[in-house]
Amino acid sequence: MDRVVTELNRGIAQERELILDLIRWETHARPGVGADAQDVINRQIEVPDVFIGIFWKRLGTPTGRAPSGTAEEIERVLNVWRQVGGIEILIYFNQSPQTPTRNDLDELARLHDFLEELKEDGVFVWEYDGAQDFEAKVRGHLTGVVRGWSPEASVKSTTVDLPAQPTSPTSSGEWHRALAGGSLNVELDARARDRVNTLVSEVRAALKECAFGNRTVDRVAVVLLELLANVRQHADDSSAVIEIDVRTTYQRTVSIDVYHRGVAVDIAGVLDANQRRLHEGDHEHGLLKVARLAGHLHSSYKEEEAGRHGVGCYVYELEPLHSGLFREYAFAVPIAIEYDSPKRYWLGDDVHVTGQFEQAMRFAVQWATKPLLDLYFARLVTPGKSCLGVEVTGHIAPSEPAWEFENATPRAVVRSQDPVQAGIEAYFGHWFRSRRVVLFANSADFTPLHSMRSWAQRWNLDCLTDIDSCRARVETLAASPDPSR
Repeated sequence: MDRVVTELNRGIAQERELILDLIRWETHARPGVGADAQDVINRQIEVPDVFIGIFWKRLGTPTGRAPSGTAEEIERVLNVWRQVGGIEILIYFNQSPQTPTRNDLDELARLHDFLEELKEDGVFVWEYDGAQDFEAKVRGHLTGVVRGWSPEASVKSTTVDLPAQPTSPTSSGEWHRALAGGSLNVELDARARDRVNTLVSEVRAALKECAFGNRTVDRVAVVLLELLANVRQHADDSSAVIEIDVRTTYQRTVSIDVYHRGVAVDIAGVLDANQRRLHEGDHEHGLLKVARLAGHLHSSYKEEEAGRHGVGCYVYELEPLHSGLFREYAFAVPIAIEYDSPKRYWLGDDVHVTGQFEQAMRFAVQWATKPLLDLYFARLVTPGKSCLGVEVTGHIAPSEPAWEFENATPRAVVRSQDPVQAGIEAYFGHWFRSRRVVLFANSADFTPLHSMRSWAQRWNLDCLTDIDSCRARVETLAASPDPSR
């Protein structure tokens, strides 16, 4: 690509008074903070005039919003093309021979599924055989792009001249139409209760039309209200810019960013302070509630040039990967840990993604903060419950940090180095001590299987790996009294 772009800039591009600038994250992105690395790259690199995607063996690592970073970038430019045109999208697939491993076969299956989806969306994928063949083909294709280019073809020109709806819709009808289209950007006064309530109502209605479940809709509404309350209480003024993106492909997700004037929010510091106040008897509110209801709470930067700082998060609607075995038994408390992207934890019907949930468990165990554990676990323990069932499953095994706990108080029982395991132990310690816990490793992948086996060994429990023996163990517990009662 370097060689081809340099060659064209000296030839046909120069003749037509154009310059091709090869944009890559390795050369044009800088360190930053976001939901993940791809989110940082998206915020720093504008949508280009020509997008070139190159694949061979791998689709790449999922981002939580798309099957991979490259896939997310393709979805991004496709959305621009659908809305305003003005962008050339060139996708290439290498046909060179390879000797795939078992892991490569899984990746190839994901890649081919993605390429088929692109073809269904009308994308013409071009095949090539090795680097020399790619160079020849991309040189010819880019030469054709440059030859047919005009100033009016630019994405930026098209976007500026587009007679679309305003960037900041003002009426509830416009809000609804923007949300139905997948994205809303609006500015309003966070103190204007009627306007805020109308916005929340339109968001709820639009999400239901997109077939989001009631739990997700409720979570989004509460998160939006709490982020706006955060603006009212802590910003220099009550003006808020709200950006909502609704994603219904791959993983159903609602991205929410709320910007304010004033200093940036120290999210980690605010969460720590709120957790300490909860420990001392305060109630849950603000970013502490957002962290429980949403995932990937982060600082947002798109409005910084306008003097605004933002707080953002993602509300996921995820389908369970686990078997649901423990939900079949009314006397069992069901918890599932799913190794996927994002890694998620099911506490009954409520799902929590990795990040703030793990941080909350770590804080709760270190400080023996029962109110914080209650926020997550209390609703699970209803009359008639007499044992705990934990299932671990999934096929993506990310590396995990080794959490070290200083057990500052004898009230917390801590044996585990994993923050979530430690939180579960601290809350359900009576069932661990009376061996009324069933640990089910419903995965052959090394990380989840090793994690569950180590946990079982620490408590002298069985780590069950097939559903029949797990079911038999649960039914045995059902027939025996709970000695901790």
